[in-house]
Amino acid sequence: MNITVLTAGSRGDIQPLLALCIELRRNGHSVLVASHSNFRGFVEKTATPFISIMANHQDWLATESGVKWIETGSSMIGFFKGLKNFFEPVLEDMFRGSIEACQGADLILFSSLAVSAPHVAEKFGIPCIPIQLQPIYPTSEFPSFAAPWKKGELPILNRFTHWIGEFIMGSLTRKQLNRWRRRELQLRPMPFAGMGLY
Repeated sequence: MNITVLTAGSRGDIQPLLALCIELRRNGHSVLVASHSNFRGFVEKTATPFISIMANHQDWLATESGVKWIETGSSMIGFFKGLKNFFEPVLEDMFRGSIEACQGADLILFSSLAVSAPHVAEKFGIPCIPIQLQPIYPTSEFPSFAAPWKKGELPILNRFTHWIGEFIMGSLTRKQLNRWRRRELQLRPMPFAGMGLY
């Protein structure tokens, strides 16, 4: 099986998926990792094929905006505002590169921030599976990772924080994503209620 792994973010977003890639290759699958350019050497040390679909995100993290984002801590508003600043310069590269990376794939695996994956899968008519490294699906057991309170303090509102988080995440990419769907993928725009990252 030909598998493309799309991932974006930090080394913590790619290293667990790279371990999965190594095991998939041991089991006879062909695997291609598509991510930020600065991960090329890290991935290729494992003899796993790599394609750069985004610039070195570390450059942005070193800017004043990037440092402020890292320092937002548990501020949901600060986190999502910083994430929007992160997304804007890399989305077009991600969209364009994802199409190339997924040509001929039988399956796409993707991390949370690789928002292009489900749409490329829809275009090519192939399965797409999220590989979540954090507990981000809505639950009443604990709040969203970006919520300003800790587990157990406000259990009734826990599920609500996940819905709000998903809505905000979708709003960060909605305009660019729908423009790309129409222009490059020849797909209908996503509905307003279906724009979360996951």
